[in-house]
Amino acid sequence: MIQVSPQVYQLFLSELQRQLAHAHEELFEGSTPSPGEARELGRTFHTIRGGAGFLGFQNLADRAAVLDQLLRKSSEQIDQNLGRVREVLLELESLAAKLPDSGSQE
Repeated sequence: MIQVSPQVYQLFLSELQRQLAHAHEELFEGSTPSPGEARELGRTFHTIRGGAGFLGFQNLADRAAVLDQLLRKSSEQIDQNLGRVREVLLELESLAAKLPDSGSQE
């Protein structure tokens, strides 16, 4: 696991929380995402995957990768898999909630 400055880690946490809140709103409070919305969410999860992987949070990166792939499908497939997308998002949110508040990365 790499060591990063507390500022970098706090930036990661704050962006992660913001991105997850937006994704949650899109996937739970709205209808099935349009193709454009799905691509945007996929990019969001791709970014989360990269940051989490860089910091050594492999479980978080793995869940984000699943969401990235699920949201790259056709609109019909996303609609059919919306339950799975929501399930994995909840898993990702749960893992994110367990991250340390500081960059100690215990």
